[in-house]
Amino acid sequence: DHGQFMKALTATRDVSDTADAPVRTQFSSLFNSLCRMAVTDTGTLLLYMLLYRNRAFQSYVLARTDIDLLVLPLLRQLYEGKEKSAQQLYMPLITLLYLSQFQAFHTQLHAIVPDVGWFRERRLPNIPLSSLVVVVVSRTVIRNFAAGRDSYLNRNGLVLLGNMAKHLYDLHHYAADRLVLTMRLLYRRLQRITDASEQEVHAGFLKLSVQIAHNVLSATMQR
Repeated sequence: DHGQFMKALTATRDVSDTADAPVRTQFSSLFNSLCRMAVTDTGTLLLYMLLYRNRAFQSYVLARTDIDLLVLPLLRQLYEGKEKSAQQLYMPLITLLYLSQFQAFHTQLHAIVPDVGWFRERRLPNIPLSSLVVVVVSRTVIRNFAAGRDSYLNRNGLVLLGNMAKHLYDLHHYAADRLVLTMRLLYRRLQRITDASEQEVHAGFLKLSVQIAHNVLSATMQR
């Protein structure tokens, strides 16, 4: 029964929690399993549902110091999503967007990723995790715009980058280049559009991308 499943999902608590709970499990084991499953559509959906509906698990995840174990498979899903529909890319993107509401998430994103083996465009040794998020999400937005696909995905990608912008004081040069490329693409597309309603939508996207760049520069200058 779907209702019973959702109720159990929401009420699940860690074995160390002293509060009454109908379901208990080791959050550490659950976290590790979700990290392995986050490269799949089903795993990402379960992760999002737990983070969104289960406050105890959400707090547990945000308190960890190795959130890169969760973020990297989500980024890999976005990166390898060429053959996926826009709908299939929503879940990893929306999961990252949801996490970007929390200060603890941004604090952990400054961890250094020694190597990103699945990123094939170029080597990115010792890149801050925050910059890798910018690179992959910008790439997703650029590809989605180029394919003329769903603007909902583009909007959520730009909102995610907007949430991160004021925390990006150590932006990698390649990530900065991707942000500039995104703005350039949006500007060029806006110049070619003749439909008034589409112009309004793309003008909003361009404005958001300029705000992102401004907030990144402000964050960098304040350090």
